[in-house]
Amino acid sequence: MCGLRAARSVAAMHQIHAHIRRLATRSLLPALAAALALAAPAFAADRYVDAQTGSDANAGCTLASPCATIAAGIAAAAPGERVLVDSGTYVENVTLGEGRSLVGFDFVAADGSASPVIDGANATAITVPASGAGRIEGLVIRANAERQVNLAGTAEVIGNTFDDPDATGIVSGIGSSAVDVLVEGNTFVDPSPDETRGRIGVYASGSITVRDNEFEGLVVGVQVSGPAAGQRTLVERNEFTGIHNYPVQGRAIIAVGSLQGGELLVRENRISAASTPFVLGISAGTAAHLERNRVTGVCTGVQVESDSPGVTMEGDVIWDTAGDGVLVLDNTTGPRSSLRATGLTVWANGGVSIRVREGEAEVDSTIVEDASPVGGGTCVITNSRASQVAEDHPSGCRAFQTTADPMFEDAAAGDFHLKPGSPMIDAGDPDPPAEGAVDIDGDARAVDGTPDCETVVRRDIGADEFVPAEEADCTAPATRFTKTPPKKSKRKRVVFRFAADEPATFECKLDAGPRRPCASPARFRVKPGRHVLRVWATDAAGNVQAKPAKFAFRRARR
Repeated sequence: MCGLRAARSVAAMHQIHAHIRRLATRSLLPALAAALALAAPAFAADRYVDAQTGSDANAGCTLASPCATIAAGIAAAAPGERVLVDSGTYVENVTLGEGRSLVGFDFVAADGSASPVIDGANATAITVPASGAGRIEGLVIRANAERQVNLAGTAEVIGNTFDDPDATGIVSGIGSSAVDVLVEGNTFVDPSPDETRGRIGVYASGSITVRDNEFEGLVVGVQVSGPAAGQRTLVERNEFTGIHNYPVQGRAIIAVGSLQGGELLVRENRISAASTPFVLGISAGTAAHLERNRVTGVCTGVQVESDSPGVTMEGDVIWDTAGDGVLVLDNTTGPRSSLRATGLTVWANGGVSIRVREGEAEVDSTIVEDASPVGGGTCVITNSRASQVAEDHPSGCRAFQTTADPMFEDAAAGDFHLKPGSPMIDAGDPDPPAEGAVDIDGDARAVDGTPDCETVVRRDIGADEFVPAEEADCTAPATRFTKTPPKKSKRKRVVFRFAADEPATFECKLDAGPRRPCASPARFRVKPGRHVLRVWATDAAGNVQAKPAKFAFRRARR
């Protein structure tokens, strides 16, 4: 299980600000400290809350006279202002609207630096109405309720810890549009995942971005339901570990219901199990786009469920699962489930790499061990690799192009980069990839993966696009004469000196004689008459000068 990190996101400016405040307080200059504290840019004023030293009887909740409760601080704050909350535990249920922000901030020198805890007890801890909020930042949030934070309007939820959610950490957009919601850099953790309570990190309906968060020990990390047309839900660069199976089938990311014309984009997430290999991974109950995710140690890597048309995958890596790597289901009477996958690496799984049950799949430029249609499932495989090419199945599911060893760097350690010389290099789809297409590392597709002078720009098979460490040297050297005999003389013996513009070897040809290896200085015995010396250079890469250096001269008779 991944180590948990404290979710405290306070800008360096704020830290300096707090340090100055402490120094000023210790120097018995409270007036100066207050002036410095109120100098924070972008806000007309801040309100201060301190559970240990504050009082709700203090007017204005100022730095010098903070309030004791968050509710009082919010009531004192004008629209768009911040409420800064010092260390302590606040058992409250607060509403944060009209652009106000709620920020954990150590502004009292003697209090230490622990993040403040907001405990909603048996109700929602923080509610954002349709009027929206600014930031919710640097807090520990708890609630034994349906949700810890309920977002009916816009907000940025950044750098918090959602500690032991009883049901759902963040609910966004339920019964409202809740557009432009950002959930970034938070930790969602259940320290007792064996307890029989359901937990969801983020439940979203509508447009939302869930980015750079950690989800540990939950049943569902992110659940998406129904963004409307023109809205996008983005789930990217999150880490999911220890997803478990109570009371429903656990998922790291799951989309349920109709997207209503909206877009779900799931990219660059890292998904792994701890010790429980329950069904985990990315399960799309509707149209979705999966890009460059890494999934390992789960039961099923990616599960495309019933009535899921138009699911796409690009550049994902799935390995070491207990069951199938990719499973396409379709057991209802709705639209037929379909998957379009390009550039995957699906390796060392306990079940079938790609299993299509009743639905359909088109797979291209992909590394798998095997694939299988079941029931009425169909699939077409092109430009791909499998461990064994059996007799073509009527569905086309086993019509692989090669069985060659992919030559991974270290598959046992989860390193599926291609080694130099891999037969997967420049062997995928010959058609140009879509503009901006990249591999699992963000390298462009496609590049010439062979360091020679025969350019082949074709995508590789698998999630990795091999990029040579060095570009091939395809430029031939050029030779110049540094010393020559007179153009006309009576000399029987002549001497030439020459050099190339890079380290090289040389060949010389005098008149109609043979082309032979030579070196500078080169000496020749000549008869009376006209003569021509030609010199070619060859560099270390084997590039040969096409047009030789040439010098013409004449030996006169005595």
